[in-house]
Amino acid sequence: MRRFFRLCFILLICLLFNGCKINYSEYPKISEKPNINYYTLLLASELNDNDNYNVSLLETNLYKEVTIDKDAKDTIINFLSSLEANNFIKLKEEIKTTPEYKFFIKIDSRKYIINVYNENLISIHPWDGTYSEDFISMNNIPKSYNLYGLCKYILNKN
Repeated sequence: MRRFFRLCFILLICLLFNGCKINYSEYPKISEKPNINYYTLLLASELNDNDNYNVSLLETNLYKEVTIDKDAKDTIINFLSSLEANNFIKLKEEIKTTPEYKFFIKIDSRKYIINVYNENLISIHPWDGTYSEDFISMNNIPKSYNLYGLCKYILNKN
């Protein structure tokens, strides 16, 4: 009888630990980001392909949220089209501050976030992205397309 319980115990242990085997080939290996402006290109192409999307602006200090009108949406599209390769930067260290403003862009089931840190720095990423954010310097962007100025204008208007 004792032998029977030992045999059952050993079989039970073998069956339980058999389920712990992980097949690593089933999980994708996250490699480097394909290019430094990967998410920005995705966002720009989706905005050009879809006319029906919602944009809201969140002021992170007071958590005031405002829905964006068509003119502000056009400014965001113009900003994205005015970007050049030298606007995209790699940060040497992680940003410790929270963004002053956030744009939430919802296109069908996808959601993008534009973090506006100050008048010179923003980042773009999807809600559920696997790569690091696209960091963009707004130093040589026309003032009319600067997203920091747009945020201040929208919040002062409302």
